[in-house]
Formats: sequence, structure tokens, C-alpha cells
Amino acid sequence: MRGPGAIKVRGIIAAPGQATQYIRTARVNRLRSGRPRGSTANRGILRRVVQQRPLRVARPHSPVGAYVEVHVRSARPTDLDAAVRLLAHDGAGPGTGPDDGDFLRNLLNVPSATIVVAEAGRRLVGVGVLSIRPSVRSGPFVGVIDEMGVAGSELDAAERRHAGDAIVEHLAASAKNKGCTRVEVSEPLASAEPSRWKRLGFASRGRTLGRQIG
Repeated sequence: MRGPGAIKVRGIIAAPGQATQYIRTARVNRLRSGRPRGSTANRGILRRVVQQRPLRVARPHSPVGAYVEVHVRSARPTDLDAAVRLLAHDGAGPGTGPDDGDFLRNLLNVPSATIVVAEAGRRLVGVGVLSIRPSVRSGPFVGVIDEMGVAGSELDAAERRHAGDAIVEHLAASAKNKGCTRVEVSEPLASAEPSRWKRLGFASRGRTLGRQIG
């Protein structure tokens, strides 16, 4: 029985490597016997061997690391200096004063506040700050997204959108876990990226944008 890749040369079944050796031996015997070089039989053998050989095609190069995976987690004290720089660069934070790091550091110990950061690899590429406030219209408490910043130079537009959306969803989940039935966005974030808030289900309610979460 002929196995995978086997070739039949002059009635003999052989692997491709064996067939090549057989042809070389046949060529030597042909030269010794004086058989014409371009005989029909030899051309048929060579044609069958060439047809059995796999065709190698160059594959397009696929760049490694083209996709950036973003992970959102709770902020740690060691993240706060980079978080302050992100907020200042994005125009959402209070600035780069010496007390800004202390302000965020104090919020880490406040149960009614949540600070999250987004990482890509080992780099900090986003930050978001949520505060829980009493509300008369939306139940006992409402979660308010006060600050958010996403790196612009290290991410392309799609990655920046993905990181920002992930931060918002993480903050909304935190607000729901703390008893809020609604999450809102304060200025200037509400008017800075209206397409983001509309995409994530936030709607105008007076001067604020918000969405139900409970």
C-alpha cells in the first residue's frame, strides 16, 4: 500500500527522498548505457516527482504585540504619582501641584471613594475616580465619576477607547456594590467625551449625565 507522500517510480513505491535517490541512480545508469538524456521516460519520472513536492509560499509577516490587553484594578499607593500625571496630562485632574498625590492617597482610605487604574503590560495607561454621595432623587446614594484620564501617546484611538470604557464599567460596578442605583458623570468629564457616555448608556438628566445600575 502506498503511504502518505509516497511516489511510484517505474513500478516501485518509495518515499520522496528515496525517489530522488532512485532518479540519481537511474541517471548514472543511463549515462553508462548511453541512453539519450532527454528520453520520454525520464521526463515523465521527473515530472511526477516535481508534482509531489510541496510548494513553499512566503507568508506575510505578523507583528508581535499588535494587540494591547488592558487590565483594570484597584489603585495602590505606588500608582498615585503616575495617576496624578495622567490626570494632569488628560486635562481632567486638578493639576500637578505637590498636594495632588496626597489628595488621591487620602481617597484610598475613604470607603465612599474608589480609585482604579488601567494597565497595559506593566505600564499605567488610565485612572478613574468615583465618589459616593447622598441623593434625594436617585435613592439614598449615587456614584459620581469625578476624574478620569487615559494615556494618549502610548495607545492608539481604539485602545484608548477600550481602556476608558473598561474604567467606566469598573467604576459603575463598584458603585453598584456600594449600594448605588445610579452612576453619574460630573463636569468637565460630561462634556469632554460625549460619544463615550452615549455609547455606554448615559443619558442627560438636567445638568448631569447618568445611567441606572440597580
